[in-house]
Amino acid sequence: MSKATYKIEIKALLVYAEILPYHPYVFRSLGSYYKELYQHKEALTHLLKAEELGIRTVDNLKDIAHCYRRVDDFSKALEYYLASEQKQPLDVWEVQDVAYCYRQLSDFKKSMEYYQKAAELKPNDSWILDNIGWCYQKFDDYAMALEHHLKAYQLANKDSWTLRNIGFCHQKLLQYKEAIIYYDMSLQQEPNNAFTLRKIGWCYVVEGEFDKARKALHQAIDAEPENDMNCYAWMNLGHTYWQGAHLHLIRDCYQKSVLIYSPDDFINDMNTDYERIAKHTNVSLETYNQMRDEVVAWKKQQADS
Repeated sequence: MSKATYKIEIKALLVYAEILPYHPYVFRSLGSYYKELYQHKEALTHLLKAEELGIRTVDNLKDIAHCYRRVDDFSKALEYYLASEQKQPLDVWEVQDVAYCYRQLSDFKKSMEYYQKAAELKPNDSWILDNIGWCYQKFDDYAMALEHHLKAYQLANKDSWTLRNIGFCHQKLLQYKEAIIYYDMSLQQEPNNAFTLRKIGWCYVVEGEFDKARKALHQAIDAEPENDMNCYAWMNLGHTYWQGAHLHLIRDCYQKSVLIYSPDDFINDMNTDYERIAKHTNVSLETYNQMRDEVVAWKKQQADS
């Protein structure tokens, strides 16, 4: 049925809503029509009125849940989906909706549970596999996450999000060359994605490819100049200038970094990074630490002044 037809029928139903204000099926019908028109707030108003007037069918519960999900009220969407699940099994799309709601509410254990239920209903769905992989990432199980993201990639899902996730899992598993391959493929689709640029920049730093690291990190900063994650981009950019000992550039980058960092986190990350930087440069630990301490002292002076 076309949207134009819906509009005609809604006009008639609105008349009935005035004549029969306590007739639940008038509100049920209006809610259904508004839902089909993607007017989810209007649909909710009428579907909830139908429920109030006595319609507590599975279809009404599911439609209410669907609309709450579309207006980003994830807690209420879950309430109605789970109520309907008590009466009748959910289909694969509804199971994914439940999983997504749990994900948005940061209940990753329940989100995983429902994405796995969805996978049982539709085992070769690349989007479901990708989301299972994402949940494994939240549990820091990057090997299992990588396995699911790669399955999704091999089946169909070759978008930038999947590629970025594969790269990220390889990075977390310290497989930097592999991470670079997938980050680069992701950037071919989204060349100015700041997250991907920061991550590939770090991988290039670890691999000692400082020219490529600088290009990616500058691009990341330019893409999102106000992003707090640039504390890492500026630090990593500073690391690259130890090759050639460009002290003024190192200092400038570290100062821009420490302005965003907390001093303790800056010190901890600098300490962690030294061995990786020293592997590809001639910087001594003494010189490196001296620069670190000077920059932290500089930030304190800025705060005091």
